[in-house]
Amino acid sequence: MAIKFHPQWKIADPWYTQRYGSYQVFLDSVNQQQIMAALWAANGHFRGQPWVTEILQDAASTSQHSYDVTIEQGVHQPESYAGEDGFILHFTMRNSRGRAYHLYVKQKDNGALTINEISFMRNGAQVQVFYS
Repeated sequence: MAIKFHPQWKIADPWYTQRYGSYQVFLDSVNQQQIMAALWAANGHFRGQPWVTEILQDAASTSQHSYDVTIEQGVHQPESYAGEDGFILHFTMRNSRGRAYHLYVKQKDNGALTINEISFMRNGAQVQVFYS
């Protein structure tokens, strides 16, 4: 399988916890199956950015020839979020090409996660791609 989970993916990063304190929200109740199901369901729904297409295809692939993706950090509140509209949650994923992505999620009433936005940095600027 092309999806790997960092050994400490479900542990809040102490650096962020110390820096942001109670502001940093980290959900340790999300499991690997929920993350994998959200990735598979998102495949084909993010268009226009080849890097996003490639990482979702890598995650959904069972081919030995695909690149691996690693879930580095579990579902948590973005460190820079300071809005007043509730929580925005994402998880961090990196592919074996070295590119890192933030995948923003919503949770359905049945507990399933859906990915509604994927962002990454390109040439020092954040690129956002939305579910379509």
